[in-house]
Amino acid sequence: MSNTLQPARRRVSLTVRFSIILILAVVIPLIITVLSSEFILSPALTRQAATEMETDAQKHSETIDSYVAARLQELNYVSQFKAIQEYLQQNSSYTSQALAELNTSYHLDPGYTSWTLFKFQSGNKGQQAFAVLSYPQTLPNAKYLTAQQRLNYTIPQTMLDLMGNGSHRTLISNVYYDNALRQAYVNLYVNVYDDHGNAIGIERASLSLSSVWDAVNSEFNAGTRDYSMVIDNHDVCIAYTTTDTTQGALPAELFKSLAPLPATFASQITQEGLYDPTQTKVAVYNGSGDPSMSNLTQNTSLAAVTAQQFQPAGQNEPYEVVKSTGQLLPWSYVVLRPMSTITSAANQQVLYLFLISLVVTLLAAVIGLFVGRGITRPIQRSVDTLRDNSNSLKQLASAEEATAMEQKWIIDSSQIGLQSVQYYANATSSAAQQLNTIGENLLLNWGRMDSAQTKQGLDDIITAARYIEKAAEHQKKSCGGLNDAIQVTAQVTDQLVTGATSASDAATQLDKVVFELREVVGK
Repeated sequence: MSNTLQPARRRVSLTVRFSIILILAVVIPLIITVLSSEFILSPALTRQAATEMETDAQKHSETIDSYVAARLQELNYVSQFKAIQEYLQQNSSYTSQALAELNTSYHLDPGYTSWTLFKFQSGNKGQQAFAVLSYPQTLPNAKYLTAQQRLNYTIPQTMLDLMGNGSHRTLISNVYYDNALRQAYVNLYVNVYDDHGNAIGIERASLSLSSVWDAVNSEFNAGTRDYSMVIDNHDVCIAYTTTDTTQGALPAELFKSLAPLPATFASQITQEGLYDPTQTKVAVYNGSGDPSMSNLTQNTSLAAVTAQQFQPAGQNEPYEVVKSTGQLLPWSYVVLRPMSTITSAANQQVLYLFLISLVVTLLAAVIGLFVGRGITRPIQRSVDTLRDNSNSLKQLASAEEATAMEQKWIIDSSQIGLQSVQYYANATSSAAQQLNTIGENLLLNWGRMDSAQTKQGLDDIITAARYIEKAAEHQKKSCGGLNDAIQVTAQVTDQLVTGATSASDAATQLDKVVFELREVVGK
């Protein structure tokens, strides 16, 4: 019988395993929440921000279009006044009335900086000399241009386009900048016709872009770090968000081009004094331009309202960029917001969840250790009791093995002693029968026997007696062996009683262990 057991593998304690299970039960939902925030919340915030920015850009773009459209309607309406038409037909009696009409028109909107009438010389619109009447009266006596002024006057390309067109329409110039007013402006042009439908002159209204600049500056938000710009159809930035509330200096990005300008348009800028007249030419934005922004604003295949993500020139992180191109003006209103700002809520949530996970993990570990110890303490006591019982059973098994060996020896000794007793009993019986036979012969033949026969009979009796004596000695020894076997049997019986008592005690302890384990598991 072998009492050796396989050595137990060293495993993590139940207390630690319980703590780990409790930590996982708490942390896994938090991990799922973090992953959901990363893969669901962040894209949702990006889409929400893009939608909000698209709405904002489109609203401002439509507002600019509506504003300019209203001013064009006013321009068309004023061009139909009789005093205007008569003045341009060289009826000088209408000069004061025409000037009064320009005065009234000037006050129709605070964005107007001037109203001007251009008269075709001699009614021939193909010539490049004009008579001018303006309000405010910036020209001497509001009279016609002098000959020298006509020579020095550069006709804007927009006006030339209007002069070469026979149909009734309005045109909007490129952007100019007035250093005195510190405002950008555009000129709105419309042909003036007589009653017969002949073009007799041009009416111009100079309109400040202050409302556009105000809209762009209103985009600044320190919280979201938004900013915006307006890009015209020539890829030049004509409005840019400034954080300078005093408007003391123009933004560095203003009147910069997103890409190098064509030579013909660059020449036109110089001739007409477009954009900032203090600069000899329009510089390229950020030195090398901004191809991504230029593609967004000048690519005609894109939708009027388009959102893209890229890193604008001069910035050090990706932005959500939304542009909205108007239907009247070919300008793109662009709103920009850093991606880090858009996803900051999700990032903050991930940070908070991480901190919560760390705190909860520590709490779960501490609680798991205390609870685990409370649970494992009775189990540990039961394990100790089982270990003691196991040792007791091992000792009992060893004692039973020794007892079994002694019992085997007792059985062997008893069998040998019994065989010896049986053998010598048979031998004694044979010797006794032989003595009986010899004695009967001596009694029956005593008188007829000679001395030699008598002596032979006596020798046989002596021999049989000695044999019986030896058999008796051997039986005595066999009885001694049987006596030893009986004593050993008594000892074995005592050991068996002791083993039974130990087994009973072990069974009692096992019952106690089972009771404690049932308390732990609740069954």
